[in-house]
Order: sequence, then C-alpha cells, then structure tokens
Amino acid sequence: MTADLALARRLERMDALGEKWFSQTHAELHPESGAAYEEIAGGVMAYAGIDHPMTQAFGLGLNGEVTTEEIDRLEDFFRQRGASANIEVCPLADESLLRILNERGYRIAEFSNVLVKEIDLLAWPTPINETTRVRETIPEEYYVWVEAIARGFSDNRDILPLMREAGLVFFNQEYVRTFLVDVEGIVAGGGAMSIYDDIANIFGTSTIQSYRGRGGQTALIGACVDVASEASCSLAMATTMCGTISQRNFERHGFRIAYTRCKLFRDVADLRH
Repeated sequence: MTADLALARRLERMDALGEKWFSQTHAELHPESGAAYEEIAGGVMAYAGIDHPMTQAFGLGLNGEVTTEEIDRLEDFFRQRGASANIEVCPLADESLLRILNERGYRIAEFSNVLVKEIDLLAWPTPINETTRVRETIPEEYYVWVEAIARGFSDNRDILPLMREAGLVFFNQEYVRTFLVDVEGIVAGGGAMSIYDDIANIFGTSTIQSYRGRGGQTALIGACVDVASEASCSLAMATTMCGTISQRNFERHGFRIAYTRCKLFRDVADLRH
C-alpha cells in the first residue's frame, strides 16, 4: 500500500477524531477538568489536562497550507489552559506547517510509527493458542478492563491514577470497543479499537508485566483484526513507538509502516511570548 497523501488524510483523520471523542467524553465524565477541543488547520487540538497525554493536536496541514494565524490560535488554546503545545506532525503535511513550527522554536519530543493493514474480508479468523482467550468486555467489567490497561502501561504507581482515568474515558466512548486478554483464565491485559467509516484504529494494547512474552498482545491484535473484518472495515491502523515489541507484533499480523510521525512541542512558558 502506497503511503500517499490520500492515505495519510484517512489515517490522521482517525487519530484527530480520537482526540475529539476523548475530550468530549472526558468533559461529560469530568466537567471540572476543562476538557475541550477545537478544529484547527484541517485537524483537531484537544485539552484533557495540563500534563495529560491526550492534550495535543493531530492532523494539521493535510488539506493545504497552514497559516501563522492558525498556529497563533493553536498556541493561544494551549496557553490559556496552562499547557505546552504538543503537535503530532505527519511527514506528508504541507511544508508550511514545519516552516512555521521551526521558526517558532518547536523541538522534537518523540517519533512514532503509523502502521496500516488492508483487511481481507474473506480471510479465516486468526488462530489463538489454547491458553489465551480474547473477549470483548461487558459494561460490568469496566473496572477490570481499566485496571488491566493501567497496569499494562505502567508499573509506576505514581501515574496509575492518570492511566485509570484515561481508561475510564476510553471505555465510555461511543465508537470504542474494548477487549480483555485472559491467559490460563487470568486477566493478563487488554486493548481497544475504534471503528469509524471503514477504518479500525487499534490502540491501548498492553500486557501486565508478569504475563509478557506469552503471546497475549499478538492474540489481541489478531482478534481486533477479525472484529474489524466482521465490521466490513477495509483498513486497520495502529501507532507504536519505533522499534518496539508492539511494532513487531503488529508486523507479524501483516501491518506495515505507512510513515513515521514526529511530535513537536513548545513549552507553555515560551507560548507566553
């Protein structure tokens, strides 16, 4: 599959919509948080908390030139809320975006790989080993799922409350389906997938440390692809950090890197000038 502008627009739109949906649900569940979003430069900027990982912008510059006025508005959005400006930049975005960000002293925070897979609607379901079971969660299991995701992403107790809060928001989103992974009858991890139009976006796949290396994430990815096929999706996508085990697990299921995305940021103190 060619990673051209048309494909990038579809993939980045999914992540931009994810930001929008998260901020909407976050505001409903936690009105005191000040969660909000606005559309900007063809994408979305969202706020969920000063240091929240979902406080960022996605999808800018894929529908033409980005103006200094638009970046001014973006910076005001984050500055007024006391947050730094974090912008996920697709390499196929209009060159005007990078030019403006470079002129303003934005720095690189991280790189990530956006992976994509064309879904074969006639494919057989993915086989799962006998000790592993993947299942969609039911409403009564919301705490089990949230805890599995939180513990799978961090063994640092200091940030577990933030991970639990984010997990609860994802669990309550309209377009998100959530999954649990059982290994020998014990919850070992979980993940989520949003489906919109004909694209499935797999995210939040994590395994509790003591169960890593036993095929749980691989089984989860396969189950998500099967569900996406049943929902008549033509594409599945995922984003991972570069060179990670998660990336390799997605590649085992036929996902390929569409492009490498770069997160650029400007500290809130600099936004005041």
